[in-house]
Amino acid sequence: MSHLLLSNFICCFNNSYKIKKKVFKVKFSKYLIKIIKKLIFLKILKKFFVKKYIINVLINYNYKNVFLKIISKSSLRKFIKLKEIKNDLYFSLISTNKGILTCKEAIKKNIGGEHILYIYVQKSL
Repeated sequence: MSHLLLSNFICCFNNSYKIKKKVFKVKFSKYLIKIIKKLIFLKILKKFFVKKYIINVLINYNYKNVFLKIISKSSLRKFIKLKEIKNDLYFSLISTNKGILTCKEAIKKNIGGEHILYIYVQKSL
């Protein structure tokens, strides 16, 4: 269930970013909120608890290009060892037994895990 919500969130984000929409609505879970809090260019505005759990997410446009891509899917899990984690994957999220971490945090804690999400970010000049 959480992978379906994650893929829905990524589609909503990528489409909203392309058309320069500032706020978009998406269903959420605790897992998804942990991921959104790790992303520096998103902010949760409101949570709605009427029938469906929906949040408003605000996009920060201080970056030239932002693109999210799911690496691990429910049908095909991709795990990454500590040796395979590179510092250039700073904007990747890994699900570990210590919680959801960025690659930099995973290197500091010496743990690997399921490679959930890759985030391509290009800062504007």
